[in-house]
Amino acid sequence: YPGSRQSYKQRSFNKGTNKNNEHKGKAEVINGRHYKSFSEVEGLLSEYGCLHLKFPIILGVSEPTYTDNQLDKFETADKKTFEFEGRHYTKYKASQVQRKLETSARHAKDRQIIAKAAGDDTLRRQEQERINLITSKYAKFSKAAGLPTKAERMSVSKYHRVKTQHERLTTILTGYETSDGIMVKSISSHLLNREKERGVLENHIIDALTNPLKQGKIRGNRSKQYMGESATVVLNVDTGNIITTWPTSSKKANKLKEKGDGKS
Repeated sequence: YPGSRQSYKQRSFNKGTNKNNEHKGKAEVINGRHYKSFSEVEGLLSEYGCLHLKFPIILGVSEPTYTDNQLDKFETADKKTFEFEGRHYTKYKASQVQRKLETSARHAKDRQIIAKAAGDDTLRRQEQERINLITSKYAKFSKAAGLPTKAERMSVSKYHRVKTQHERLTTILTGYETSDGIMVKSISSHLLNREKERGVLENHIIDALTNPLKQGKIRGNRSKQYMGESATVVLNVDTGNIITTWPTSSKKANKLKEKGDGKS
């Protein structure tokens, strides 16, 4: 600018950025200081990771990138919030949640890969369940926030998706028909937890349903017990959902086999 010793810079306006970044999109004056290069002043004027750009302007010649009216509208939009799972977020806060979920997904994938290398199939499937939950929340949160998803930020080399324990057990058990003609259509999360806790195997469940030593009566909640030699299984007769299971005591199983009680 003719006759002036002042340097002027304009900062870009990035939507959805930290509210502490003031003067977004406005010219900044740097008086009485000399910098060797613009790359040095850029570091001094930027907040770490804020992603703003700064570029020199000539007063009276350069056209402002935004009008004051446009800047006011941008800033008003940035202050708007949305609700997700009972909490309110600005666009900036939402972008920080996205970064946190992306990091969590990568860490879970790393642990899944390590579990595979260690031969720990249970841990591998547990981490896959965690990955599924994180990526599902990431998609729902991003949609609620109106922000684009960035799948590449969750990418990990050598990661391969596997079935979770619930998916694996569902594949094994669904499609079987009980001895009294009820088709198994699904399994509950409760069953998955009890199967692991109580040491019941998949073939024990199948044997109880298809070849029971004894069947219980249908209860008020539409559940029915199938007592097998190694496991007892509870099934909802209307939905075909396996509710829970536990080991059959050897004493009771032997008594039923001796009586030849069979399926009544």
